[in-house]
Amino acid sequence: MQTSLPNLKDETRRTGAADADRQCDRADAIVVGAGHNGLVCAAYLARAGLRVVVLEALANVGGCASTDDALGARVNVCSCDHTLLATTPILEELGLRELGLDYLDLDCAAVQVPWFSAAAWPLFTDRRRTLDAIARALPGEEQHYRRYLDLAIPAASLLLALSSELPSPASLARRLLEQRGRGATTLLRWSRASAGAVARELFG
Repeated sequence: MQTSLPNLKDETRRTGAADADRQCDRADAIVVGAGHNGLVCAAYLARAGLRVVVLEALANVGGCASTDDALGARVNVCSCDHTLLATTPILEELGLRELGLDYLDLDCAAVQVPWFSAAAWPLFTDRRRTLDAIARALPGEEQHYRRYLDLAIPAASLLLALSSELPSPASLARRLLEQRGRGATTLLRWSRASAGAVARELFG
């Protein structure tokens, strides 16, 4: 889905700088940047009854969630953000499905094409199918990816649970009890390491 708004500079030329200033003067909140984070923030503020002005320098809104033309294809700028959005209550709370947002969940979630090898492999939502695909493309590497999943999935589950509510010592303790502490050690350790260090530890 692509949404467009007039370029702020063009709009200012048409309405005049004074009118743009008046809009900002009347606003309760000004959101700078109409990327997906800015738009979500603005929507929640507006839903709470505030007068909101969103400023965007580009012709298209949406930021990393927008769609652009590249080599004759329509490409989402940063498609990974969509997977994170689906783990939040934003879709329901802002009624985005009723407004036309529709996700088509594919059995093959992604295809990995490495620089160092001609072998490519698909990633599935099913763990077993993903491991089998890696084993065919890079024999022996599936055991490293299996270890990664064993560590990452509990940590990711804990992180997503914690990010869905206001953080507090009580909420942290409750979530840790719900998961019986699974993922806490990994989350703490990985948060203090670089992505490269974690990758070298798991994959050599």
